[in-house]
Amino acid sequence: LADGCPVEVRATAAGTGSAATRLSLLCWSDGPVLRMAWNFPAPLFARTTVARLDRAFRAELAALLAPEEPGVP
Repeated sequence: LADGCPVEVRATAAGTGSAATRLSLLCWSDGPVLRMAWNFPAPLFARTTVARLDRAFRAELAALLAPEEPGVP
């Protein structure tokens, strides 16, 4: 990740999600790139639902990493 980036990537043992949902998001650093993979059982989650969660998560990350705009807290 770039110098000054407010995100820290730490290696941890990956679980398989909670027993209630079986939904998990694996994230890892590949040099300067943050990679992600959603894991979920198709009988429990529609691909469109996971895609919506992915878009929302990426939007949150982009907002976190975006330069601050003047006048916006």
